Amino acid sequence: MPTSVLIGAGLCDSVGLIADGRFSGGTHGTVVGQVAAEDSTRGAITSIKGTDLIMIDANARLLQLNVADEELARCREVWQTTHSIETIGVSASLLVDTAAPIDISFAAKGLIVPAVYRVQVKKTGSIWRKRPKARAQIIRRVCKALEVEYGRPRLGNPTKPLDDLIFILISNRTSPQLAEQTYQRLRKKFPKWENILESPPSKLREVLKPAGLSRKKSHQIRSLLGKVRRDFGKCNLDVLARWQDEEIHEYLTALAGVSDKVAKCVMLYTLSSDVLPVDVHVYRVSKRLGWTARNRAAHAHEELEALISPSRRFAFHVDCIAHGRSVCRSKPDCYRCHIRKDCEYFKTAR
Repeated sequence: MPTSVLIGAGLCDSVGLIADGRFSGGTHGTVVGQVAAEDSTRGAITSIKGTDLIMIDANARLLQLNVADEELARCREVWQTTHSIETIGVSASLLVDTAAPIDISFAAKGLIVPAVYRVQVKKTGSIWRKRPKARAQIIRRVCKALEVEYGRPRLGNPTKPLDDLIFILISNRTSPQLAEQTYQRLRKKFPKWENILESPPSKLREVLKPAGLSRKKSHQIRSLLGKVRRDFGKCNLDVLARWQDEEIHEYLTALAGVSDKVAKCVMLYTLSSDVLPVDVHVYRVSKRLGWTARNRAAHAHEELEALISPSRRFAFHVDCIAHGRSVCRSKPDCYRCHIRKDCEYFKTAR
């Protein structure tokens, strides 16, 4: 896409591009791609006229056509699509919610990608059976209530990628308090991560023992530190901040002990990525709300990311953890829950 032409003309900050195509990692400015998918399903873009106003709110990640619903409905009735979603190559795998405004999210270097054009996922939660407007209201109401109650706690996670990765590995199958204590002992014993590689494995296992699974965690930590040092010349992952999300995820999940959830946690907490890790608490809260019906947390990532907008994912993740620890436990205290009116579990358990 010729965004370089706009940059050369000094128009990058005031002119955007809309096109039926994809944008490379070198794209800059406000851009919207793959519009044929929405055209094929009579989306809002099919109703745009030359005098219509389009609101672009970069902070809210919103691209909205300001046309009355009645006018949009009339235009959709007479519109004849010029594309077929099944015959336009990569767009055949894209999903468009044509009843909702186009919600856009940011990738690196100023690239804007329409969040509604997602790889299609199976919608298992009962919330998907609601109309888009009602569904959006429920999500907004629940997310707001959780954030009012818990704020946006970091839950003790470090701010640097490698620090956070090791902290999360230590946290596996242990209490938050014990994980924090073990991590602090580890940093005191090994001020630099390179010190772990220069010491006998038994020294690391000794520090990790109170948190459990010390042999397994020791192997994972030493293995990933060795690879990081070989790849970057030192035990540091700050360079990932300059990478694309897909590249970060691919690299992290290639490290010992790093699952999809662990990788997304590091990306969310330390690299400002708009991903949604689904741990046991996020899964429990989401399933009881009726937002997913999948049998395992590891299988719910894509469905919940398709449901929750990028700007809400960090708060939703940390607030679900706080809520799951204090109220929505294995045996929930439903009458203390401030989102129970929107909870399918509460409605059926009464």
